[in-house]
Amino acid sequence: MKALLQFMKQNYSKLFYRKQGKILLSLLFVLSAIYVSQARSVAIVLSSNSIAVDTATLINAQVDSDGDGVPDATDICPGFDDTADLDNDGVPDGCDDDDDNDGILDVVECPIEDSGVTGPVGGGDVLFDITSADLTDFTESHVLTSLTIFGVEHTDFVFPDSFESNYTGINNDNDARRTINGTDVAPFWFSDGPAVYDAQIITSFQTNDLNNYQSLSSNDFTNDYYELTYNQLILSEAGVWIVLSERDGNNPSVITAFDENDVMLGSVNVANYPVDTGAAQLNGQNAQLAIYPVDDIAPVGDFIARIRIDFSNGTQSDSPDGKVFFVGVDSAANCDTDGDGIRDDRDLDSDGDGCFDVVESGGIDADDDGELDGTGIDGDGLVTGGTGGYNGATGDEVIAIEVVVNTAPSNQTVDDGNDATFTVGATATSTTVFASGVPDYDDATAVDVSSGLSYQWFLGDPSSGGVALAGETNATLMITGSSTTNGNQYCVEITHSNNACSIIECATLTVNLFGDLSGVVFEDTNNNGTQDGVEPGIVGVDVAITDINSVVTTVTTVAGGSWTATD
Repeated sequence: MKALLQFMKQNYSKLFYRKQGKILLSLLFVLSAIYVSQARSVAIVLSSNSIAVDTATLINAQVDSDGDGVPDATDICPGFDDTADLDNDGVPDGCDDDDDNDGILDVVECPIEDSGVTGPVGGGDVLFDITSADLTDFTESHVLTSLTIFGVEHTDFVFPDSFESNYTGINNDNDARRTINGTDVAPFWFSDGPAVYDAQIITSFQTNDLNNYQSLSSNDFTNDYYELTYNQLILSEAGVWIVLSERDGNNPSVITAFDENDVMLGSVNVANYPVDTGAAQLNGQNAQLAIYPVDDIAPVGDFIARIRIDFSNGTQSDSPDGKVFFVGVDSAANCDTDGDGIRDDRDLDSDGDGCFDVVESGGIDADDDGELDGTGIDGDGLVTGGTGGYNGATGDEVIAIEVVVNTAPSNQTVDDGNDATFTVGATATSTTVFASGVPDYDDATAVDVSSGLSYQWFLGDPSSGGVALAGETNATLMITGSSTTNGNQYCVEITHSNNACSIIECATLTVNLFGDLSGVVFEDTNNNGTQDGVEPGIVGVDVAITDINSVVTTVTTVAGGSWTATD
């Protein structure tokens, strides 16, 4: 029945059920807390029409425990949003071991680690921003816009999806109520009833306005508690925090976490609230915060589906006035090398240096889309049929390296037999400073890492089938001009030991070829400079030929006085 009521809440404005011949009509938020053990049929009132629906069929078809819009019966990834699929491979991110298909497991790119911190945290470790017309006025809204914890700013407030109270002994409206800007407003647990109260008070837990909260007063709440449920499970890992706000910070409580199977994961005793926001609330008191790493309430790697706030640690006459929320859940701040707002396990270029992670980890990405080339995707979201994937990470994925070619090799022209010299000049810089995802290689902390540069010369462009020249691994290449080298393209591929992506620069060699020379030595009897028909050639004459470099070649005339000098 609980699942049926959840369906009704999402889809219809009013409903009623029939039992033992009686008709009970109720607003949904009232009925949502009523447990009907023997209901035989349900009538849905929609406009002027009513439809009788078999409850079992309705429940089985429509239950959506994780609230992703996909019924449990067809849910691919229970506990997570089936519609969230970053790499569009058909495996939702919550069940995908490689969210970006870069051939590196998510747990390798973003290890699930312990925070190394015991809460509550406070003092200089916590900063905050609050938007308010007057922070000292308890009648104003005080909206907490960001929390910075150990230097990491969080704006990703995660609120619960449902609230359920378990209060006893309440006998007036002052005991449990909502307070907004200093005024007590509905719902009131006593006069409205727990169903209405739970359905409405949840909105106070779904806002980061510190002056809109649940007030618990003037009652012995020692054995009482309330629970908050999260449709999207919360992973316990470093960088995720649970935050409790409390008016004046003078009422303790206990936070207990449960998984989706209702197994208790852990708990923490909240005895003080060390962060005073200065946001004024009732009676001259401020909203104060207790901030704990999530691994204080759940082992690292476990998922939280529900938390319970109870008052067993000393709240006989009062209880905390406030709310609870998480920050840092699935936040890029937990694992974002270049600070671009994208977690490394979802970022194809984690260090923003222009070289895809798949390449820097040794994978093959021939189509240059940042994903490991392959033939398919398995049930865990891993690329199948790829080369060089899922063999760990090299570390280069998170080392930003910029290679700059200061002097590219230029085209050379030489005479036949002369040497041509091609030279490239390059530098490399590494940085750990980023501005909105862009490495800052000009920062004072940037380091010259040019010693890690490597060169390889090719005959032809290596990206188009060029052939590597054996032994030519320096910044300079010397080639002798000849008819066989004339017109050749020579390219250098520049790489860095921490950046597998290469830069290719090319230049062309032109050789001045003179070819064969020939002539005739003859007796010019009429002195006209031309051999006439009766003027004989002279045999045995030495002809000296001097080239442009003053090199002299001597040949001797043969029959008819002819001579030939071969290049």
